[in-house]
Amino acid sequence: MALGEGNVLWRSGDADRPLIIKDTLLLAQADSPRPLLLLVVLDVAAQGATARKIEVPLPPGTVASVDDTLGRTFSVRAAEIGELIIVNWEQRLVEISGAELAGGENPKPEILSGVVRVDLVAGTASVIDKDAGSYLIANLPPDLGEGERMAKAPQPQFRSANSGYAMTSTQIADNRTWQKYQWTIWDIARDQPIGQIRDFQRLAPFAVVGGVLLQTSSAYERRQDDQMIATPPSLRAFDLGSGDQLWAQALRDTAYSGPTPE
Repeated sequence: MALGEGNVLWRSGDADRPLIIKDTLLLAQADSPRPLLLLVVLDVAAQGATARKIEVPLPPGTVASVDDTLGRTFSVRAAEIGELIIVNWEQRLVEISGAELAGGENPKPEILSGVVRVDLVAGTASVIDKDAGSYLIANLPPDLGEGERMAKAPQPQFRSANSGYAMTSTQIADNRTWQKYQWTIWDIARDQPIGQIRDFQRLAPFAVVGGVLLQTSSAYERRQDDQMIATPPSLRAFDLGSGDQLWAQALRDTAYSGPTPE
């Protein structure tokens, strides 16, 4: 997508979930109903053409689906560690029955996980011992910790998906106002605010690219006049100079929303 206008530059029918980009190669996951992690390398410089496909066998009982099913989620994360592209995957499976739902119980999930090293150029992947801690992608807390926080900004200070920026959120209106939160975006190195927006969410994943704030919003329903209007998950862009929303693009809703056992 074009950052300023939100125009779609290209689409891929081979990939379902983007993971990481390095140089002009984008690593993505393709949906799989089997115990097989399907990775796709797309060439951004060639209009997203598929450069390579990589298959990684997974343990029996794993379903590498992008969409959640009842009681089952399969998540994938990727990061550049040194010169390597490392992929962490995890399946969480909970056997759900009507009795457990009625009783409010939270059964313990069965967890399967693994680590894969990917060579984007060669189009190869190899499984790494998941106990090798240096290859596990850290789950950073959403707020900056001691030693990371800025002196001038109020707390909590929420980290951006890309390094170098943080956000503080303040409720400036009561619940009768839809956009009741004010986000202030900060440049961490300079300990200075670089822009503000109004939003209905106190906190959401975000990144800053140039003078544009990219933010994901969750699905929601809102009454407008006499109707309930449903809005899917979205990627939204804001101009940090004016605070205006530039565009919004609907995202695939991967959360399970089907029937539950009685």
